[in-house]
Amino acid sequence: MRSTIFFSVLGLALGVAGGGSMRASTIFSGTITPTNQEADIYFVYSATGPDGPVSGAISLGSDPLPGVGVPFMKMVSGYITSGSATLLGVYSPTLMSATVLPENIPTTPTVSVIVNSGEAATDTGMGWDSVFTNGPDEATIENDLISGNTTDLISFLTGNSSHFLSYSDMTTGDSGTILNFSNATVGGSATLNVMSTPDSPASVPEPSSAWLVLGGVGLFGLNKLKRA
Repeated sequence: MRSTIFFSVLGLALGVAGGGSMRASTIFSGTITPTNQEADIYFVYSATGPDGPVSGAISLGSDPLPGVGVPFMKMVSGYITSGSATLLGVYSPTLMSATVLPENIPTTPTVSVIVNSGEAATDTGMGWDSVFTNGPDEATIENDLISGNTTDLISFLTGNSSHFLSYSDMTTGDSGTILNFSNATVGGSATLNVMSTPDSPASVPEPSSAWLVLGGVGLFGLNKLKRA
């Protein structure tokens, strides 16, 4: 019985002496600076990693004022090696106040999309269906942004990924252009940073700390065995 206690305490000491592990995670951050009032903005990403493909669409939770750069940061679990991302929102061509009311949103679709700088030069002035040939159409995306239906947002990103921002596990300051549809006029800019870290094993403790803990356990065990 006493030997059982000794080895149980020894196991506990080894756990204490060792450090804790850190789970894999990815942090997306950046700044969006629209020239028009926007609402219902979503950050949409798709990526690959050791555990396979991952994707998601996350609401920014705030509506930036025209011409004012607004930082954003979103953290997701898992390590990624590469991927693509965009920001989608509903903009108002005329309203320049702090809030977009439903009655002020035009009846025709008005979706803003972040594209990479290279594509911006080609896409500017083109219609939605001519740029994003794999759909969904603009009206569908606008409704999804307003209602919070993220399935189509992810399909839109993955089906048209060559137009958007690309990144690796360590990306800093990737820049993009906001295009306001339906005729793809320039509507601002955005930046993207990505920092992804893999799972880290339990840290190895300082030798002095480990020996101190184990030494105490040894004295405890020796005392118990003498009294047995």
